[in-house]
Amino acid sequence: MDKQLHQLSSKQRFFKSHVVSILLCGCEIWPLHVETERRIHAFGNKYLRRLFGISYLEHKIK
Repeated sequence: MDKQLHQLSSKQRFFKSHVVSILLCGCEIWPLHVETERRIHAFGNKYLRRLFGISYLEHKIK
């Protein structure tokens, strides 16, 4: 259980440090529209679900 928890923690740290930083590179000059913000959020959710092995059809509560 501890090993699995550690792996999930490592994956989450990797996502925050590498993926999010690349995704938002240069975002200071983007005109941020509601649609753009929604797409960025949707990408993050989709990537995290794939990373943790959660199906799109499953409903998980924090």
